[in-house]
Amino acid sequence: MRLDSIRIKNFRSITRASRVPISKSTILIGPNNEGKTNVLRALVLATGFLLERQHPKVRPRSGRWRDDVYDWERDFPLQLQQSKPQGESEFILDFVLTPDDEEGFKAEVGSSVTKHLPIKILVGADGRPKISFYKRGPGGKKISEKTEKIAEFVTRRFGLDYIPAVRTAVSAREVVESLVARELSQLEDDADYRDALRKVAELQQPTLDQLSQTIGTTLKQFLPAVQSVVVAVAEKHRYAALRRTEIHVDDGISTELRYKGDGVQSLAALALMRHASGGVRKGKDVVVAIEEPESHLHPRAIHELHEVIEQLAEQQQVVITTHCPLFVDRKQVQTNIIVQGGSARPAKSLEEIREVLGVRASDNLRHAQLVLVVEGQSDRVALTA
Repeated sequence: MRLDSIRIKNFRSITRASRVPISKSTILIGPNNEGKTNVLRALVLATGFLLERQHPKVRPRSGRWRDDVYDWERDFPLQLQQSKPQGESEFILDFVLTPDDEEGFKAEVGSSVTKHLPIKILVGADGRPKISFYKRGPGGKKISEKTEKIAEFVTRRFGLDYIPAVRTAVSAREVVESLVARELSQLEDDADYRDALRKVAELQQPTLDQLSQTIGTTLKQFLPAVQSVVVAVAEKHRYAALRRTEIHVDDGISTELRYKGDGVQSLAALALMRHASGGVRKGKDVVVAIEEPESHLHPRAIHELHEVIEQLAEQQQVVITTHCPLFVDRKQVQTNIIVQGGSARPAKSLEEIREVLGVRASDNLRHAQLVLVVEGQSDRVALTA
């Protein structure tokens, strides 16, 4: 099962319906502030709605803008908000199924589909996604009534990993820590691991009971209505505590990763993503979404990272946004998606890509910035003088 395309309409700067084909390796390019990141975030949001059936709040209580939730005031096109106060952002994820997937769909969902599984997601001001099977004609409405089963079917076979542009040590550390935690969480299905945690809980319980009694006795002196007090450690917190880790990197001096430079932390996050996509998600097809992988990296490191991403694309689908010409796919030009003027479309030529990226021959520091053509040696000597 793989993702064949995403269709986006009325999301941030993408106002016209744009179908973005998703290949083994998809490169989103374009000038600044034209919507590359918006296409990537649309992919992250749409798959998040489908895989987790999230109902995020319109805005977090902290008031901070977050990119992992839908906010109508920010995400529905500003120029349409007054004329369409009930407007919705629209995403259509089109999955291609293998013959085994088709058989599994019939067995798990109770309906038949052939090769393509298009899923439509609408989300408006309340932040609650409306998910349906996107098919015109007979049968579509009936299958859409089985939305929950369809979402569960996709969740068992498909996943998405996302690394945002890592611009600070804090954000890099958050990415690394979340990936490590997800890796360690796989242990929680192990019987020996669960038995060990139960033993920890048993050892903790007498101390928690004593604390409960002490606090309860004291409170009753001041508040006679208090019946009892219970001090407890939630199981999820006990599990979470054992996922906290430190990562030490020895590059001459062994130092915690959080004290390394942004470039090292960015590469560490990408290395963990590569490991996670190739290991933890066995049995699933995964799209790895990376925003500006070249951020904070030395040119030599960018070349090495390019090779890593190419290797990753052999196993999983990879979607990246970039300003770096190195990541352009020169062999399959159409896998480079130009995002410009409120829409996204496959590139038609390398010349067009060079124009969009503003690439010049002199950028490699080998070619001259200016070439002057003269008629002969006398002119050359005179002009040099």
